Amino acid sequence: MSRRRLGEALAAESDPAVAVHHIYQSVGRMLEDNDFSLGCPIAPVVLDSPTDVPELAELCRSAFEQWIGLLRQAFVRAGVPERRAHALALLVESSLEGLMVIARATRDRGPVLVVADEVAALVEQAVLAGKVARQADSAA
Repeated sequence: MSRRRLGEALAAESDPAVAVHHIYQSVGRMLEDNDFSLGCPIAPVVLDSPTDVPELAELCRSAFEQWIGLLRQAFVRAGVPERRAHALALLVESSLEGLMVIARATRDRGPVLVVADEVAALVEQAVLAGKVARQADSAA
C-alpha cells in the first residue's frame, strides 16, 4: 500500500480501528486480485539486496518510517498515548508485511482477514484505554 493510499484510508475513518480493519481487507483484496503474485515491494529489497547500497537502504527505511508514522499519528489523534501508538503502528505494519508473505505462500487471503479482526480489536482497546485515562486525568 502506498503512503498516499494509507493516508487516505486512515483519513477516511474517524475510528482508527475501523480504518485498520479496512486496510487489512484492502491488502487481502490486492493480493487476491493480483493472484498472489505481488506483495510489498519494499520487503524483497530489504531481504535480498546487497547491504552495501546505502541509498537503497535509506529509501526502504524511509518508506517504513512513513507508513509507521502515518499509523502512529492516527492512533495519537484518537487518544492513544504516544508510546503505545508507536508500538501499535509497528505491530500493524509488521503484521501486514508478514501476512503478505504468508498469503502469497498459501495463496489464501484468509490469514489477513483473521488477523484484521484481532488487530482492529487491539486498536479499539487502545483508543478506549486512552479515553478512560484522559477522563481520569480530567477528573483529578
